[in-house]
Amino acid sequence: RAPTTEEAINAAARGDAPMFDASVPEELALICRRAMAKMKGDRFAGVTAFKQALTDYLRHQEASALYQTAARQLVELEARLASDGGSDAVHALFSECRFTFEQVRRLWPEFEGAKTRLRQTLLAMARAELRRDRLAAARLLLSQLEAPAPAELLAQLELAEAEERNREHRLHALERSAKESSVDAASSEKALYSRGLGVSLFLVGAALQTLETLKPGTL
Repeated sequence: RAPTTEEAINAAARGDAPMFDASVPEELALICRRAMAKMKGDRFAGVTAFKQALTDYLRHQEASALYQTAARQLVELEARLASDGGSDAVHALFSECRFTFEQVRRLWPEFEGAKTRLRQTLLAMARAELRRDRLAAARLLLSQLEAPAPAELLAQLELAEAEERNREHRLHALERSAKESSVDAASSEKALYSRGLGVSLFLVGAALQTLETLKPGTL
């Protein structure tokens, strides 16, 4: 298309790539420009490759819609975690958000945005679990990251785990001390009972002997 026939012929000869308005998705525009490239080497190798590009575009459209949904869920999740990280509703929202981002990754593996947001989702939940001393849950979430967790977050978790181990050791020591005290008290009580029983038997024996000597005819 051109204002004059001559300019149209010249444009066709140059093989100018067509331009599209904003209503055409960029990925689809790239496919069309490649299919209409002047040089054969710049076009698709054949109909099969062209068809695959269009199929991928349709699949990516589905992934894009899912991504937008998951992104909104992540915003809501982070807001709730700031105030209500322990409720069942929050955990359900986390599971839904995570699942949606994973769906996007399956549909569009090359899309880095889904990978980045999935990591953000896991880290947000891990930090919330750490704040609430759910250390095992936080550790599990961090283990599911594809790349190492931030150093500062790992340091916080390791410090909290060390404090938890110290509390457990102190508790075990107190329990052991209480058991030993109970055993000592029981032994002391048993010893006192034995001594008291011995004295009682001695007194009974002495009393019987005295009564024996007081029988008639023994004086």
